[in-house]
Amino acid sequence: MALLKGTQADDLTLKYLLQNQGGSSIEPATATPIVDGTADVGTSDKYAREDHVHPTDTSRASQSAVTDKVLYLTSVACSAMTGDFVSVSNASITANHVVAECVFANPSYITADVTWTTASGSLKLNGTCSTATTCNVVLVKKDN
Repeated sequence: MALLKGTQADDLTLKYLLQNQGGSSIEPATATPIVDGTADVGTSDKYAREDHVHPTDTSRASQSAVTDKVLYLTSVACSAMTGDFVSVSNASITANHVVAECVFANPSYITADVTWTTASGSLKLNGTCSTATTCNVVLVKKDN
């Protein structure tokens, strides 16, 4: 049935058939939705019902699994000094956390390479910060 494949005229024809012909010439789909495939408009002449449900893709990490591994620290104070210019105490930080991203509000204030260390309950950024600023840090817990 070609009328489901694309133009506005086809859409109007479909609307007419559904309203005036009772939809008797158009079949509902009976197969369940496909999971974890490549996006595709499809070629079926059947329509999907509005209450159809896509299955959960269990091959991907759950939200809770990601949340347990990622820690966001926002608006962290950076002191104007050479040495540990950031020192954060946070009970959620472990020695298994690594810095995945660190974005400084004023990157030009950081005038030397920065190193970081994590320990149970703390994060330190070491380097030279010429003027006080802030940063946002994303920590990711590495697997043991």
